[in-house]
Amino acid sequence: NHYLNDGTNSLLNKGDISRSYTGTITGYLGVHLWEGGEFYLNPEAFVGIPFSGLKGMAGFPNGELQKGAEIPAIYYLARSYIRQTINLGGDTTHLHDMPNQISSNVSTERIQLTYGVFSLLDYFDNNTLSHDPRTQFLNWTIMTGAAYDFAADMRGYTYGGLVEYFKNDWVLRAAHVAMPKVPDEINLDNSLTHDYGDQIELTRDNTLYHDQGKIRFLVFRNHGFMGSYKDALAATNSTPDLIGVRKNGANKWGYVLNLEQNFTDDLGGFLRWSWNDGKTEVEAYTDVSHSLSGGLVLKGQRWGRENDTIGLGFAVNGINQSEIQYLQGGGLTPFLGDGKLNYSNEQILELYYSVGLYKGVAATLDYQHINNPGYNQDRGAVDFLNLRFHVEW
Repeated sequence: NHYLNDGTNSLLNKGDISRSYTGTITGYLGVHLWEGGEFYLNPEAFVGIPFSGLKGMAGFPNGELQKGAEIPAIYYLARSYIRQTINLGGDTTHLHDMPNQISSNVSTERIQLTYGVFSLLDYFDNNTLSHDPRTQFLNWTIMTGAAYDFAADMRGYTYGGLVEYFKNDWVLRAAHVAMPKVPDEINLDNSLTHDYGDQIELTRDNTLYHDQGKIRFLVFRNHGFMGSYKDALAATNSTPDLIGVRKNGANKWGYVLNLEQNFTDDLGGFLRWSWNDGKTEVEAYTDVSHSLSGGLVLKGQRWGRENDTIGLGFAVNGINQSEIQYLQGGGLTPFLGDGKLNYSNEQILELYYSVGLYKGVAATLDYQHINNPGYNQDRGAVDFLNLRFHVEW
């Protein structure tokens, strides 16, 4: 539908930006250095156009778009880090070759130390059923805990250190990494002392009626150069502006509860609840201060297509009252700003079917229905149809 009184950051529905595409090529290179020591390098190329200029929603329909929009294609080093594994004892388990993992034998009790450039989502808020937009759910607020404003540059990567402790069915992770010098920009503060993010996560494997599952609990805090909605509203009698009230040393904290459970050999479900205090602007991800998401994933072996997958997921997203007042006053964020806001939770439904064409090759048809995009009842609903091709070799 066409809406009158479009704001600066409203969701648009006409013109060349009514269609969007992305293309990403990543090389996964790794070498064994010494006992327990490994080095990984991921060169990457990206090209794309975001729908609506990446404006007007919190739950954007393509997870690759968090890298930004670039035409022509750009080339950069996505990851470059060293990892040291220290085996502490217990049984021996085998790690198979996969992207950024060299085949090796490790003990069930061990410590892993990682330092360099990587993505926090490589390690935190993982989920077997919904984590990778290249192969699973595409929507930003279904593929990860939407209120997890994870430290990253505009392409989704950061710099810093990570420690992981594995013991049988438990994993404890903690990381101290760089935040952008300016919210939602490319340049990171690599000093790790002024603008930084801290997170800690505990994971527990569990068994329910002989079927495997996991529960994860993550807590994070961002410290950096941010503006608060309350300060923006108090600073002016005209249109509020976050940029003018940004200050060093601002803090945001939050948490994610992340569950996954297999029900049969081919059917699994997941559920996430994520929350942040919502007082300050988005540093690196999207405009969400609380979100409930979940879904079901079914493998195709029941109908003789063992390499096919069907997934049905949902997300219900909301923002803090101070951000609501800021937007109602005509304020802008990197993603939102209709000029007026008739607030309601953003509601998302996603359905996909992935067809395994050949070994390492899959095609996916994805449908998304988004109600109240950008938390505005006056602007919904909108439907997206996505086609994805994925190749690994």
